[in-house]
Amino acid sequence: MSNQYMNRVRVILFAAFCMSSVAVSQASDFYTDAGVTANIIKVDQTTFRPFTVRAKLGYVIAPRYAVETHIATNVYRDEKDDTRYEVRNLTSLFLRYGSPVDRKFRAYFAAGYSYATLEITDATGNYFQDHKGFSYAVGFEERLDTFKNISFTLEYAGYIDDDSAKFTISGISAGFRASIF
Repeated sequence: MSNQYMNRVRVILFAAFCMSSVAVSQASDFYTDAGVTANIIKVDQTTFRPFTVRAKLGYVIAPRYAVETHIATNVYRDEKDDTRYEVRNLTSLFLRYGSPVDRKFRAYFAAGYSYATLEITDATGNYFQDHKGFSYAVGFEERLDTFKNISFTLEYAGYIDDDSAKFTISGISAGFRASIF
Protein backbone atom coordinates (compact mmCIF):
# COMPACT_ATOMS: atom_id res chain seq x y z
CA MET A 1 0.00 0.00 0.00
CA SER A 2 1.19 3.54 -0.74
CA ASN A 3 2.12 6.00 2.00
CA GLN A 4 -0.59 8.38 0.82
CA TYR A 5 -3.26 5.67 1.21
CA MET A 6 -1.97 4.69 4.69
CA ASN A 7 -1.98 8.35 5.79
CA ARG A 8 -5.61 8.72 4.79
CA VAL A 9 -6.53 5.51 6.63
CA ARG A 10 -4.78 6.82 9.78
CA VAL A 11 -6.64 10.14 9.60
CA ILE A 12 -10.00 8.38 9.12
CA LEU A 13 -9.36 5.99 12.03
CA PHE A 14 -8.27 8.86 14.29
CA ALA A 15 -11.37 10.90 13.36
CA ALA A 16 -13.59 7.87 14.07
CA PHE A 17 -11.91 7.47 17.48
CA CYS A 18 -12.50 11.14 18.29
CA MET A 19 -16.13 10.96 17.22
CA SER A 20 -16.74 7.85 19.31
CA SER A 21 -15.29 9.69 22.32
CA VAL A 22 -17.84 12.45 21.78
CA ALA A 23 -20.68 9.97 22.22
CA VAL A 24 -19.51 8.81 25.65
CA SER A 25 -18.46 12.16 27.17
CA GLN A 26 -20.21 15.35 28.15
CA ALA A 27 -20.50 17.56 25.07
CA SER A 28 -19.84 20.78 27.04
CA ASP A 29 -16.24 19.70 27.64
CA PHE A 30 -15.53 19.51 23.89
CA TYR A 31 -14.44 22.42 21.76
CA THR A 32 -13.50 23.03 18.17
CA ASP A 33 -11.35 25.66 16.51
CA ALA A 34 -11.16 26.64 12.85
CA GLY A 35 -8.47 28.89 11.45
CA VAL A 36 -5.88 29.73 8.83
CA THR A 37 -2.18 28.99 9.28
CA ALA A 38 0.75 30.74 7.65
CA ASN A 39 3.32 27.92 7.59
CA ILE A 40 7.07 28.41 7.52
CA ILE A 41 8.99 25.53 5.94
CA LYS A 42 12.77 25.83 6.05
CA VAL A 43 14.83 23.49 3.87
CA ASP A 44 18.56 24.15 4.15
CA GLN A 45 18.77 27.92 3.49
CA THR A 46 15.47 28.25 1.57
CA THR A 47 12.20 29.27 3.23
CA PHE A 48 8.77 28.40 1.82
CA ARG A 49 5.53 29.96 3.13
CA PRO A 50 2.49 27.89 2.12
CA PHE A 51 -0.91 28.49 3.80
CA THR A 52 -3.22 25.85 5.26
CA VAL A 53 -6.67 25.76 6.81
CA ARG A 54 -6.65 24.14 10.22
CA ALA A 55 -9.28 22.51 12.39
CA LYS A 56 -8.93 21.51 16.04
CA LEU A 57 -10.98 19.18 18.14
CA GLY A 58 -10.29 19.30 21.86
CA TYR A 59 -11.53 17.89 25.13
CA VAL A 60 -11.14 19.67 28.50
CA ILE A 61 -9.85 17.10 31.01
CA ALA A 62 -9.64 19.56 33.93
CA PRO A 63 -9.93 23.38 34.12
CA ARG A 64 -6.27 23.83 33.08
CA TYR A 65 -5.70 20.68 30.98
CA ALA A 66 -7.00 19.55 27.60
CA VAL A 67 -6.12 17.10 24.88
CA GLU A 68 -6.54 18.24 21.29
CA THR A 69 -5.88 17.23 17.74
CA HIS A 70 -5.06 19.51 14.81
CA ILE A 71 -5.74 18.65 11.18
CA ALA A 72 -4.59 20.97 8.36
CA THR A 73 -4.53 20.91 4.58
CA ASN A 74 -3.22 23.14 1.81
CA VAL A 75 -4.92 26.27 0.47
CA TYR A 76 -1.84 27.99 -1.00
CA ARG A 77 1.50 26.52 -2.09
CA ASP A 78 4.75 28.46 -2.28
CA GLU A 79 7.35 28.36 -5.04
CA LYS A 80 11.00 29.45 -5.07
CA ASP A 81 13.75 28.71 -7.60
CA ASP A 82 11.50 26.34 -9.63
CA THR A 83 10.71 24.28 -6.51
CA ARG A 84 7.16 24.23 -5.14
CA TYR A 85 6.12 23.09 -1.65
CA GLU A 86 2.55 22.20 -0.67
CA VAL A 87 1.33 20.88 2.70
CA ARG A 88 -0.92 17.98 1.68
CA ASN A 89 -1.83 17.20 5.29
CA LEU A 90 -0.57 18.01 8.75
CA THR A 91 -1.96 16.21 11.79
CA SER A 92 -0.97 16.74 15.41
CA LEU A 93 -1.95 15.44 18.82
CA PHE A 94 -1.30 17.74 21.81
CA LEU A 95 -1.61 17.78 25.58
CA ARG A 96 -2.42 21.36 26.54
CA TYR A 97 -1.88 23.30 29.80
CA GLY A 98 -3.04 26.86 30.40
CA SER A 99 -5.26 29.37 32.09
CA PRO A 100 -8.58 28.03 33.44
CA VAL A 101 -11.34 27.60 30.85
CA ASP A 102 -13.72 30.03 32.57
CA ARG A 103 -11.51 33.10 32.05
CA LYS A 104 -12.13 35.69 29.33
CA PHE A 105 -8.45 35.81 28.29
CA ARG A 106 -6.45 32.58 28.31
CA ALA A 107 -2.84 31.69 27.56
CA TYR A 108 -1.66 28.13 26.98
CA PHE A 109 1.25 25.86 26.11
CA ALA A 110 0.83 22.53 24.34
CA ALA A 111 3.25 19.69 23.59
CA GLY A 112 2.79 16.62 21.44
CA TYR A 113 3.54 14.91 18.15
CA SER A 114 2.99 15.90 14.50
CA TYR A 115 2.98 14.12 11.15
CA ALA A 116 3.16 16.00 7.83
CA THR A 117 2.97 14.97 4.18
CA LEU A 118 4.41 17.49 1.73
CA GLU A 119 4.01 17.53 -2.05
CA ILE A 120 7.16 18.82 -3.74
CA THR A 121 7.49 19.70 -7.40
CA ASP A 122 10.89 20.49 -8.91
CA ALA A 123 12.95 19.81 -12.05
CA THR A 124 13.02 16.05 -11.28
CA GLY A 125 9.22 15.79 -11.07
CA ASN A 126 6.49 15.59 -8.47
CA TYR A 127 6.93 13.55 -5.27
CA PHE A 128 5.73 13.27 -1.66
CA GLN A 129 7.80 13.58 1.50
CA ASP A 130 6.72 12.59 5.02
CA HIS A 131 8.02 14.16 8.23
CA LYS A 132 7.17 13.50 11.87
CA GLY A 133 8.36 14.54 15.27
CA PHE A 134 7.91 16.36 18.57
CA SER A 135 5.69 19.48 18.44
CA TYR A 136 4.83 22.37 20.70
CA ALA A 137 2.47 25.32 20.57
CA VAL A 138 1.98 28.58 22.45
CA GLY A 139 -1.27 30.47 22.12
CA PHE A 140 -3.78 32.98 23.36
CA GLU A 141 -7.57 32.99 23.35
CA GLU A 142 -9.92 35.85 24.10
CA ARG A 143 -13.62 35.21 24.55
CA LEU A 144 -15.76 37.62 22.55
CA ASP A 145 -18.24 39.75 24.51
CA THR A 146 -20.91 39.41 21.85
CA PHE A 147 -20.80 35.60 21.70
CA LYS A 148 -20.05 34.02 25.09
CA ASN A 149 -19.02 30.60 23.76
CA ILE A 150 -16.75 31.87 20.95
CA SER A 151 -13.14 32.99 21.36
CA PHE A 152 -10.61 34.53 18.99
CA THR A 153 -7.40 32.45 18.92
CA LEU A 154 -3.81 33.23 17.99
CA GLU A 155 -1.18 30.46 18.09
CA TYR A 156 2.43 29.74 17.16
CA ALA A 157 3.33 26.07 16.66
CA GLY A 158 6.68 24.42 16.06
CA TYR A 159 5.48 21.28 14.28
CA ILE A 160 8.65 19.49 13.16
CA ASP A 161 12.35 20.25 13.61
CA ASP A 162 14.74 17.75 12.00
CA ASP A 163 18.32 19.01 12.41
CA SER A 164 19.84 16.07 10.52
CA ALA A 165 17.79 16.89 7.40
CA LYS A 166 18.04 20.67 7.96
CA PHE A 167 14.25 20.82 7.84
CA THR A 168 11.64 22.62 10.00
CA ILE A 169 7.90 23.28 9.80
CA SER A 170 6.29 25.91 12.00
CA GLY A 171 3.21 28.08 11.69
CA ILE A 172 1.24 31.04 12.96
CA SER A 173 -2.53 30.50 13.16
CA ALA A 174 -5.50 32.77 13.69
CA GLY A 175 -9.01 31.42 14.15
CA PHE A 176 -12.11 31.04 16.27
CA ARG A 177 -12.80 28.53 19.04
CA ALA A 178 -16.29 27.40 20.00
CA SER A 179 -17.60 25.07 22.69
CA ILE A 180 -19.58 22.13 21.37
CA PHE A 181 -22.95 21.89 23.06
